[in-house]
Amino acid sequence: MDDTLCILSFVGFLSFLFPIFLNVNAFVDGKEKKGCFGIYLFRFFKIYGGYATLYKEGIAFHLTKKKAVLLPYKELGNTRKKFEITDGFQVYSYHQIVEIGNRENVGGAVLAAAFIESLAGALFARFFAKKKYLSLKSGVMLTPESDTLKVSVSMTAIFNLLVLSMASTKILLEKVIEYERKRKKQKSRRNGGNLTS
Repeated sequence: MDDTLCILSFVGFLSFLFPIFLNVNAFVDGKEKKGCFGIYLFRFFKIYGGYATLYKEGIAFHLTKKKAVLLPYKELGNTRKKFEITDGFQVYSYHQIVEIGNRENVGGAVLAAAFIESLAGALFARFFAKKKYLSLKSGVMLTPESDTLKVSVSMTAIFNLLVLSMASTKILLEKVIEYERKRKKQKSRRNGGNLTS
C-alpha cells in the first residue's frame, strides 16, 4: 500500500513537470473579412475552435452559434494584460504563410510580399537571438491572377501544470491583495479618514 502511494505521488509530481504542448491554428481571409481558429492539446485533441468576423469596430469571435464577443481594435494591445495566465506559456514555434495577390497592381503585390518577408526576417532574427530553441518560419505565396489576402498561422506553446498553477496562484494572491486594499480604503472613508487595524 505504501509503495503504491509513493509511486502515485511520484507520477503525480512528474505530471506537474511534464511539458504540455498547446497548438493554435488560425486562418484569416482578408477579402472575405473572416477567419477561423482551433486550439489543440498535443496537436490532436481539440479543446476549442470557432470563427471570427472582421468589422469596422473590431473582431467578433463567434463562440457558439448564438453567442459572439466583439474585441475592439483599440483593445488588441491590452488583451495580453487581461490574460495574465499566459505568463506560464513559452512559445516554441510560430509558422505563417501569407497569400497575396492583386490583378490590377502585380508590382504592388510583389512589393508587399517583399516587405512581409523582410519584416518577418528581421523580427524572427531578433526573437531567435534571445531564444535559440524557437522554430520560426514565414512564407509568401504570390497569386497575381486574383485579388486575395490570406494568412495562415500555426503556433505551438509549451507549459506545464506547475508553472500554470504558480501563475494562477500569483494572480489569485494579487486579486486578494487588491480586494483587501479596496476594503481598507472604503473602511477608512467610512471612519472619517482614520485607519483602524
